[in-house]
Amino acid sequence: ATENAVEISGEVPEPLKGARVVSRERIVGDFVRVIRLPEKVKPEGAKARIENGLLILELPRAETERRVRINIE
Repeated sequence: ATENAVEISGEVPEPLKGARVVSRERIVGDFVRVIRLPEKVKPEGAKARIENGLLILELPRAETERRVRINIE
């Protein structure tokens, strides 16, 4: 993870003979995906886990810049 994107890589294996496949990508082999994020995150706090076949990413938001209005006299 970086402040602006997450890179996910892995491998799609050949399906087992006789296995029932509901949905899958067309490719077999290694893959890499880069997902741009709408807000900045803290990459050092990124966590990932797999639950029931789903990849779950936890990306803590970075501190946002504070804007202060200054009146000119």
